[in-house]
Amino acid sequence: MDRGRRHRPGRDRQERHARRDHALRAHGGAQPVPLGARPARVDLGARARALSRAEAGPGPARRRVAPPGRSRRRRVRGLRADGLRVQRVGRLAAHQPGHVVGAGAAPLGEHAPPDHDPGAAHDRAARAAPGARPREREGRRVSPQIRVTDLKKHFRVHERAPGLAASLRSLFSRTHRTVRAVDGVSFEIAAGERVGFLGPNGAGKTTTLKMLSGLLHPTEGEVAVDGHVPQRREAAFLEKIMLVMGQKQQLIWDLPPADTFDLNRAIYEVPRAQFEETVRELTELLDLGDLVRKPTRELSLGERMKCELVAALVHRPRVLFLDEPTIGLDVSTQVVVREFIREYNLRHDATLILTSHYMDDVAALCPRVIVIDKGQLSYDGGLEALVMQVRPEKRLRLRLHAAAAEEEVEALGQIIEREEREIVVQVAQEALAGAVSRALERLPVTDFTVTAAPLEEVMSELFARSREARERSE
Repeated sequence: MDRGRRHRPGRDRQERHARRDHALRAHGGAQPVPLGARPARVDLGARARALSRAEAGPGPARRRVAPPGRSRRRRVRGLRADGLRVQRVGRLAAHQPGHVVGAGAAPLGEHAPPDHDPGAAHDRAARAAPGARPREREGRRVSPQIRVTDLKKHFRVHERAPGLAASLRSLFSRTHRTVRAVDGVSFEIAAGERVGFLGPNGAGKTTTLKMLSGLLHPTEGEVAVDGHVPQRREAAFLEKIMLVMGQKQQLIWDLPPADTFDLNRAIYEVPRAQFEETVRELTELLDLGDLVRKPTRELSLGERMKCELVAALVHRPRVLFLDEPTIGLDVSTQVVVREFIREYNLRHDATLILTSHYMDDVAALCPRVIVIDKGQLSYDGGLEALVMQVRPEKRLRLRLHAAAAEEEVEALGQIIEREEREIVVQVAQEALAGAVSRALERLPVTDFTVTAAPLEEVMSELFARSREARERSE
C-alpha cells in the first residue's frame, strides 16, 4: 500500500478541527477548541444579525418579508410566521406569501414595539370574550365546524340467483355489483347550526352520519369535523361528538340508567363534579327524577329514549348526530324530546344534524335542511325557501255555520277537502288576499286559517322531481 495514502485518523481529525477553528474565528473571533473537547454551540445566524443591526445603527427593527407570489419554508425559532408559539425550538414553519418572517413581527406597514408578543396578543384576544364565537370575537370569517367535500361511499355487494343450484355455483364463481350509497355529496355546517338531513329510505342519510362520526371510512372525498378527520377516531375527536340512533340503545338492559351514565363518565374520563352537574341538569330538563335508578327493562320506550339522550350527553359533546331520535314515541314524548334538544343546543352552542321521517321534528328544530336522494344532493338551504320553491301555494281552511253553494266554493280555488261545514281550498300566493275577501263576503264563514303545504307533501314532490330528473338523464 502507498504510504502517502495510508489512513491517518489522528491527523485527519486535527485537520478538520483546524478548518473548523478557522471558520469560527472568521465569524466572531471564537477561540480554538482543544483536541477531544466538545465545542460550544455557536449560533452564527444570531451573530450575523447582531452585526447587521450594529452597522445599521438605531432605528426601527428590520423586517424581512416573503416575496409575493412565492411560498417559502424557513426554520423559525420560538415563533411561527403567523405569530403563534411553536412547542419546540427549531421546527419548520411554513409561511405564506406576504407574511412577516421573524420573531415579534408586526403586521405589514407597522413597526413592532420592543415588547410585542403576537402569541400573548392572541391569548388576550381569546380571553377578551370567552363566551363569544371566534367570528364574533375577532371580526373575521372562520372555517365551518363540519366540512364535507365530494364524499362517496361505495359497497361491493355479492349477487346470486335464488335456488340451490345458484348457491352451489356461487361457491366457485361469484358476481358482484357496486352500490353507491353516497355519491359525491358536499356541504358545510357552521358551529351552533341545527340542520335537518332528509331523504327517502335508502337515500344514504345514515351512511353519511356514520362517516361523519367515524364509524365508516369513505371511499373517496374529504370529511372534517371540528378540525378532525373522523375515520382516525382520535380521542380528542370522540370527546366532541355523539351519535344517537333511535333503533339502537346503549343502556344496559338489567341495570339502571344511572350505572350506564357512570360507565360513560369513566370511558370519557369526565371529572366527577362536572359529571354530577351535567346529569342533574339533563335529568331536570327531561323530568326523569327517580327513573334513572330503575332497571332499564322496567322503563317504557319513551323513558328509555330520554335516558339514552342523557347517557350520550354526559361528556357535553359539541356536535350531535341524531338518527331518528323520536321513532316510535308518542306525541307528548316527541314534544319533550324536541324541546330538550333545542334547549341543549341553545345552552351549549352545540351543532346538530338530525335525520327523521317525522316532519314535525324537522319543522320544530331545523331552520336549514339538506336533502339527498340516491346518494346525491338534491337541496341545501332554508326550510321555508324549500316550501316556497316546491309548493308556493297556500291552503285556505274555512269553517262554515251553514252549507255553501258549490260554484261559490269553486270560485275560490282548487278544492282539496270538503265536508259539510269545513272546506280546504288551495290558492295561489298572489290570489290569496282576493280569495279570503271573497269568502268572507259570500260564504257563511265562522273561522278561517291560512297555512303552507304540509312538509310531507313538499318532500314527496321533491323526491318525485328528483326521480324524473334522473330518468331523463339516463
